[in-house]
Amino acid sequence: MPSNSRLAGKKITCSKFLPTADAVSKRIMTDLRRGVTALTGKGMYRGQDRSVLVCAITGTEVHNLKNAVAKEDPSAFVVVSAAQEILGRGFNPLSEAG
Repeated sequence: MPSNSRLAGKKITCSKFLPTADAVSKRIMTDLRRGVTALTGKGMYRGQDRSVLVCAITGTEVHNLKNAVAKEDPSAFVVVSAAQEILGRGFNPLSEAG
């Protein structure tokens, strides 16, 4: 996973593939005060149904996200990727005020 110094100040999307989606999403919403979207997925390696959690955070929140996920599921699979732009509540407005 990239270091926080390279991600500081950038917008990040995170995907988590977990069987513990409810507990992890509640922890993220409580600790980071960020929204989380759950998608239905299937792990092809083992053929198991999984929830895929997606959330948008800032680069400075990556460390907090890792801690929040680890508290609920230390074996979670987490993908952190840079986002070109994130628009909406908690980030930049979707449209400019006219």
